[in-house]
Amino acid sequence: MNNLCLLAQMKPAFMSDGEENEKALKELDELLKILENEIKGKKFLGGNNIGFLDIVASVVPIWVPCWQEVTGKVVMTREKYPWLYTWADELLQCSVFKQNMPDNKKLQAFYRARFASVNAKDAN
Repeated sequence: MNNLCLLAQMKPAFMSDGEENEKALKELDELLKILENEIKGKKFLGGNNIGFLDIVASVVPIWVPCWQEVTGKVVMTREKYPWLYTWADELLQCSVFKQNMPDNKKLQAFYRARFASVNAKDAN
């Protein structure tokens, strides 16, 4: 799976409405299913040790929950993606991630302002 595809699909999934949103959510769901399958039964994407793929895919445990909180759109739940959540929990407990994670409240504030700005431009 290409992380850029996942990133590209997140914006329309979280920021669009109507039919476009339904299509984007479905496509994002398919990408998350692929990632769920890749991580199934593993501690990290590469096995027992954190690796480059885990870092690249860290957009999932960092940005998806943030965007869900900001937009109110739920695309990923622990029940639907148990392996992704297990991986995310493990990943976010790594000292490297803990030390370098953006503050969640600041991240949410940034995206609230960003989404409001984009929505205002779209309305004009």
